[in-house]
Amino acid sequence: MRILVCAMATVLFFQSGGGAAAASRDVQYGPAAEWVFVPPTPTVTTPPEGAPVQVSYSDTQIRLDFDEQQTYSAQRVKILTPEGLALGNLALAWDPSTEDITIHSLKVSRGNRTIDVLTTTKFQVIQREDRLDYAMLDGQLTATMQIPGLQIGDEFEFAVTIRRRDPLFGDRPSGFAQMPVVTMPGAYRARFTWPAERTLHWQVSPDMKEETPVERDGWNQLTYEIRDPKLAHATDGAPWRFNVRRLIEYSSFTDWSGVSSVLWPLFDKAATLASDSPVRAEAARIAATTADPAARAEAALALVQDRIRYVYVGLDGGNYRPASADETWVRRFGDCKAKTALLLALLGELGIAGEAVLIPAIGGDGIDERLPTQVVFDHVLVRATIAGRAYWLDGTHIGERLATLPPPTFRWVLPLRSGDVSLEAVPPEAPALPDVIQVLDVDARAGFDAPAKVAAEHILRGEGVVGLKTRLSAMAPEDAERAQDAFWRQAIAWAEPVTTAWRYDEGQGIVVLSMSGEGRLFWQGDALQGRTLEIFDAGFVAPTPLRRPKSQDQTAPWVTDFPAYKCWVTTMRLPPEAGRWRWSYDAAPIDQRLGGIAYWRRASLQDGVMRTVMSKRTLVPEISPTEAQALNDSLPRFDKYASRVIQVDGGSRQSSTAVSIGRINPGGEQAAIDWTSPAAPCAAPDGRDMASDTAPLPAVQAAEVAETEPVPASQAKSDDDVTTPPEQDPDYPVTQPYYPRQAVMESQEGAVILHFTVRRDGSVDPESIGVDESSGYPLLDVAAISEAATWRFKPARKKGKPVASPHQFKVVFALRRLQQIDFGVPETPSILSETYEDSGSPSADPARPITQPPYPNDALIAGQEGEVILQFIVEADGFVDPNSIVVKQSSGYPSLDKAAVSEAAVNWRFQPAMLNGTPVSAPHRFRVVFEISRPSQEE
Repeated sequence: MRILVCAMATVLFFQSGGGAAAASRDVQYGPAAEWVFVPPTPTVTTPPEGAPVQVSYSDTQIRLDFDEQQTYSAQRVKILTPEGLALGNLALAWDPSTEDITIHSLKVSRGNRTIDVLTTTKFQVIQREDRLDYAMLDGQLTATMQIPGLQIGDEFEFAVTIRRRDPLFGDRPSGFAQMPVVTMPGAYRARFTWPAERTLHWQVSPDMKEETPVERDGWNQLTYEIRDPKLAHATDGAPWRFNVRRLIEYSSFTDWSGVSSVLWPLFDKAATLASDSPVRAEAARIAATTADPAARAEAALALVQDRIRYVYVGLDGGNYRPASADETWVRRFGDCKAKTALLLALLGELGIAGEAVLIPAIGGDGIDERLPTQVVFDHVLVRATIAGRAYWLDGTHIGERLATLPPPTFRWVLPLRSGDVSLEAVPPEAPALPDVIQVLDVDARAGFDAPAKVAAEHILRGEGVVGLKTRLSAMAPEDAERAQDAFWRQAIAWAEPVTTAWRYDEGQGIVVLSMSGEGRLFWQGDALQGRTLEIFDAGFVAPTPLRRPKSQDQTAPWVTDFPAYKCWVTTMRLPPEAGRWRWSYDAAPIDQRLGGIAYWRRASLQDGVMRTVMSKRTLVPEISPTEAQALNDSLPRFDKYASRVIQVDGGSRQSSTAVSIGRINPGGEQAAIDWTSPAAPCAAPDGRDMASDTAPLPAVQAAEVAETEPVPASQAKSDDDVTTPPEQDPDYPVTQPYYPRQAVMESQEGAVILHFTVRRDGSVDPESIGVDESSGYPLLDVAAISEAATWRFKPARKKGKPVASPHQFKVVFALRRLQQIDFGVPETPSILSETYEDSGSPSADPARPITQPPYPNDALIAGQEGEVILQFIVEADGFVDPNSIVVKQSSGYPSLDKAAVSEAAVNWRFQPAMLNGTPVSAPHRFRVVFEISRPSQEE
């Protein structure tokens, strides 16, 4: 939704819906009213070193007369540094149609001298529309003054009252007061007074003490004062409702129906058309073109969005009062209120149910915990009901269509209708379409050393698309080309763009940016060892650990980046197979939910073309602490999500056998897929959102060589002509497949079920070998097939004679007994503790042994070894503070350093240092040794 769509109400330090009997365009000067109390007693606390100012007091007093509101503000501040002089630039804004302003005093104290500034200098009044860039016209005036001669060391005292009469909510005041939430020495007071015979509700945030009003001379008085406030610590990553601090609320409404009852008649009247209204003719034109309610609603929305330009009008009490539909149509502009009234009028003429609803433009988390007030809403739109489904129609947007409407991001709405009305929760909807789809085609068929040809597209949808289209359209061609070139250099940094283009699809509401160019690929290995390449944009980045300091609320949920949804499509056209090398790949299918995010990937390799489709879709706006812990527990194994193409030794067999292993089609031949279509396969085909958050990632176990066993006869392929199936031959034992080094390094395990033909002589026909059930890892599947080609069995027999027969065999790869593998396997890094000398330092916790960092794959391939010395803080709960980790001595290889830091941040836990028997935070050092073991010469 738009962040600044309507500005129906803006929450400031103090915000109210009630408030000047005699509005004025001039600044008044005079003494404060008799109801104003003297300022609070200043504090004597020394401000922090380097502070720009010292606040003696800051005082706000609000008089709620129920027909007008008076807000008195006073402050006394001392200037300590040059930066503090900026406080001498005074600016006071007010609405002359409903407010007036009175300056009471402005004095400067310099040593023993007091200067009355107002005797020689007055405020200047200007009218400026500061938000014209946002198409907002509010008619506010601003009184300004630069305090003359203000110096460092001066102390100035200022007091002012703004009196307000709200034409709509004047007798129903409501609002908020926010006390300081940061460390600010000084005295801060908020005082409220209202007639004793009237009812006013109030509440404060849980971190404040509830005060009781005192009646005095027929007025209730409620006072909150904070002296030398300290930082109000927020809960990291928690929703806004868990981080409300030092907030005071007041409201004269007893329920939300009261708020709706004030505004509903205004929209009902504004949506009523005159008998000769031209809007009726527009509605009749739409009705004549279609009888489909959805098509009618879409046409009405397009009329309001595309033909009525957005201009916010807050003049003459227009902050909440909508212009009539007829007036808006004639002048061809309006704000959210006016556009909503016009859209309601059109829908009514077309026989479509709709109502105005107030919404918070930015989420609105926790509105249900606030007192009833219109102040928490800053936008209004139409909720239309068509065939039992709700559609949220926002007239301030441009170019939207019903089929591509984004799901609502607001959490609460207040319907404007007659009768009883309640605040309504809006269930979050996971986005159905990606905001961004990146389609990348890399043609490396020219060879490993030649630059690859690159073609890419970014398919963008969502609210910002029309704005992007407008900006690009307004640019000169050469400027648009430069802007696109800069975008692609950042998006695909390894490629050099040669041509760029863009297009806008109005029907789908998308912008497509495209690029062609070339770039060098980062192949690893060589012609002797074989080559590998990590596939671009085909692996997920591990989430950030979700962990809070122990002092914070551990029961609070965690906010996600809902409703983010991105899809990546990559095609790699590989160099031709040559010699003994055949292409395989490592890109296991992924279909998992973790931390409220759906991770999905499919891949295929066919005829030298590697294709991957991957998406990351945030399903919910927040997750529970249990889900957050499940995410943290899964992080050590998240690096398995990288994808790569691999050259494997295929011997003399045909490449078709190797590349067919584990083939998973991501949605058909890529050329046949229209990735701009809403039907593009960017998620699980059945639309499901996968398993629960607690589903673990593949576990890493101890190592064991592959085991082989025949599939039971009941599972084997049958042939009615076969009397006895093939059997293992004791003279030719079935050999164990070679465990691929890369698979061991990445802890790949699984079972492969092969099918093949056993010839009459007992040998396996290599051309017949295929996979009935994959292990999920192409490397393991290829190893099993390669070994199966060497196997020999007792052949099947028919009527006593050997015959060729189909057979199935199961090969199990399990990681145990590493010593049986016939190649050098990297040992787990050796970890040596180096503690500080004091006896109270942290120590290893026998109950939670220090885990070994995984050896990075790129470091293994490159033969990188080294030592990393880390320094960090072990907190009182034994966890490592991730923000404190410092590499005191690098291994010389960034990937090794990163592996050590990541493991320490996520998994390590110690026995904390002790001070007088109490656990405390303390520094600690650890050395991590990365060393690759190699087989001895005898082996």
